[in-house]
Amino acid sequence: MTRKVRQFMFWALFMVFITVSPMAVLYARGYRFDIAKKRFVSTGAIFIKSEPSGAVISINGVRRGITASPFQDALTKPGLIANIIPGEYDIRVERTGYKPWVKKLLVRAREVTEARNIFLFPEGNEPKTLYFTTPEDVLISPDGSLAAVASRSDATSWIAIIDTTTRQSDTAFAITEEKNRRGVYSQTALTLHRFFDNNRKLVVEARRGGTVLNMRQIDLRNPANSLAVSATSLKPAIAGGNPLLFADENLVLWKDADYALWEWPYRQNLPQQLITASAWTVAIGGGNIITIEGVPPLLASRPIGQISSRQLAVDPFTDAADGMPVFSVEPAGRRYAVLIAPPNAQSGTVWLVDEDGRRQMLREHVTAISRSPDGKKLLMRSMHELWIYYLDDVLVQPIHKRGEQVLVARFGTRIKDARWHPASNDYIFYVITEGLFAIELDDRGSVRNNAQLVRDGTVRVEHITEEAAFIIMQNRLARFNLTPDPKVAPVPGEIK
Repeated sequence: MTRKVRQFMFWALFMVFITVSPMAVLYARGYRFDIAKKRFVSTGAIFIKSEPSGAVISINGVRRGITASPFQDALTKPGLIANIIPGEYDIRVERTGYKPWVKKLLVRAREVTEARNIFLFPEGNEPKTLYFTTPEDVLISPDGSLAAVASRSDATSWIAIIDTTTRQSDTAFAITEEKNRRGVYSQTALTLHRFFDNNRKLVVEARRGGTVLNMRQIDLRNPANSLAVSATSLKPAIAGGNPLLFADENLVLWKDADYALWEWPYRQNLPQQLITASAWTVAIGGGNIITIEGVPPLLASRPIGQISSRQLAVDPFTDAADGMPVFSVEPAGRRYAVLIAPPNAQSGTVWLVDEDGRRQMLREHVTAISRSPDGKKLLMRSMHELWIYYLDDVLVQPIHKRGEQVLVARFGTRIKDARWHPASNDYIFYVITEGLFAIELDDRGSVRNNAQLVRDGTVRVEHITEEAAFIIMQNRLARFNLTPDPKVAPVPGEIK
């Protein structure tokens, strides 16, 4: 090789080095060449987390990874897709047996765009009937493992306890009806109030012709240990037929026809009165009884079992000049959301009482309110709209500030029910004429994922857990699983 050839090769390689080195450095520092802009640009990243995890992530139709799970986060960082040129992208998350999650997300330079609160809902599931007889009353245990169903025939009224997984049932309690002189059987109404003591016990109220027979604490494992308070003791307290408000392993609370608040500690034979009159509404929160009581009505709090109370709001809510409104209270940390509806009205006004006792109006024409599991959001349902009020800052993307109000959805038909997903602060179950749906709060890309779960206009939700929704449909109690029923071929690349 001649000297000139060696010099030529040296300078050629030197020029290549000079040309490539800056590009290599830029590449190593996260820069990529943007063909549209014809220059190197700083990149961003996307992080996707879903329940269930291991779902396939596609960006603009190209598979790029899988969603994160708690075990894998510390090892391989799944769900994090780096070095993305800034811009808007079509994101798709899919897993076998579930409806896909799709959204447009904007990626910015030197930032990570996150979607951490994705819930995937099953595709193709059908409700499974748990009880074929039309129930008089239904109560689902908090964990969804048991269902109590009250039914009756001409001669008997009974309570069946159903294992919601195996669908096996047993009779826990029965009353033989009496015949009158004309041969007509009496009609006993059994009202199911509360499971407690790890689903071992059940509080039941028995009435006949509007008259209280007894209040029972049924021990489902050992019926001989069941307790009961007779009609003689209960009649002064609950003759008005108002529902039981709270029950645990020690006591029950309820209101009577005169709006007095009563307490029955199980170890005592007689109930005791906590508020003599004008207990307009009652809520339980943080071991306290939250009430709107008195004339004019004031917001107050007292520990469970105590008579003395402290005032929470500076001013009363109404002078009751045109009749007493209907109240609903939702504790929210040290603040309280109060829904006030005029007498015989279908909707009312929501007020927020702050820590200092001052109140502000949030929204009118509201039919129901409920607080998210983390206590940072308030769901306000009207006849045709779902609204969210942010009680506190939300610092996970999409970010929201305390005091924001956001319209989630508006419908042409009446909203029959709306409630939070028990395992998520970012999804709401709701019922309209078309059936049961689940909608997300994330509105990035101007579209929310809205999954129809049950297509039936007769749906009524009884209870929802992380695993299933328990509904009355076609006058039958049914379970709709929130995980896929059938076994189908997996999506390529997903983690089982």
